[in-house]
Amino acid sequence: MSIAPEAYSSAEIFAREQERVFGARLFVGSAWRVESPNAYRAYLAGKRALVTRGNGEDFATLENVCLHRGNLIHPLGYGEQPMRCGYHGWHYETDGRLRVAPLSDPGCVKHKQLQGYPTANVEGLLFAGLDGNAPALDAVRNALEAVGFAPEPGSKAFHAATLPHRANWKLLVENVLEAYHLSFLHGPSFVAQGFSSTTGFEWNHQDDCSWHFMAPKDGEDAKVRRLIPDYKRGYTHAYVAPNLFIGVTSGLIAYVGHFLPIGPGETLLEYELWETPLLMRQKTAIRDYFKEQAITFGAQVLEEDRVLLETSQIGLQYARHPCQLQPCEARVAHFHQVYNEAMHAA
Repeated sequence: MSIAPEAYSSAEIFAREQERVFGARLFVGSAWRVESPNAYRAYLAGKRALVTRGNGEDFATLENVCLHRGNLIHPLGYGEQPMRCGYHGWHYETDGRLRVAPLSDPGCVKHKQLQGYPTANVEGLLFAGLDGNAPALDAVRNALEAVGFAPEPGSKAFHAATLPHRANWKLLVENVLEAYHLSFLHGPSFVAQGFSSTTGFEWNHQDDCSWHFMAPKDGEDAKVRRLIPDYKRGYTHAYVAPNLFIGVTSGLIAYVGHFLPIGPGETLLEYELWETPLLMRQKTAIRDYFKEQAITFGAQVLEEDRVLLETSQIGLQYARHPCQLQPCEARVAHFHQVYNEAMHAA
């Protein structure tokens, strides 16, 4: 059963999604961004204000609301500072325990522990269990293995950016799950690289995650293969529910994108570009060339998508019928099934 058109703009449905879709496992950021002492990422996730921080070799996700009078302990975004509220100086340990409450009356301090959520690190990607349980990771690991995402330990992205969308989060998910639109939308980008709406692909899924592989019809790129013998032309993509996208291009560049829904018609996409171990083994000039190309290509593709997603957001508010998915949109159908099961679960 397809997702009803009204689900893309309804505030009531959006509020229910925050608990039923985003209330368990959630991708909360890349480890390299928060592994330095006192580094953090503060963000809003549904009805929660959260912060993810490094804690030695471990990572912690905590409520980001001071136990005194409800001020945000850390401003939204990335930063590096002790976990101390700027309003009245209440200071917390890295596990969320109240450390110091200056000038306070101990008899008036009843709550001394910030709510915490189990946080796991998989290939440098951090997942939190917002339902209080350890996040389910079997499907995550299989999806990352299927698309070949296995960065060198200690590596980090070479490029990071954000792109706001005036569109519902589900449109961002659906868009990356099919190649049907490539010939009609991505002529200057994907089509120019040999990928089109008719490029063959194989896909698979486990639980709420899915992945696919595409190889261009024209086969090998002889020039690149002379430079990088292990190069294999193709594109792999994984969707790790509910909010993470992983794409690997020809085994050289990895795209790590994730989003946070802000409202029924507003979504913030953040993305990073990583070198794979294969590219890191190449000469500096070759690495620099592919990195520069990836930055330009990624920004172009995402902007092409953004324009159409925002017009889709408008159109769906006037749609009279559910969407009519085609066989080549099987991953979209799988997403709709998983979404509907979550939204209608007891």
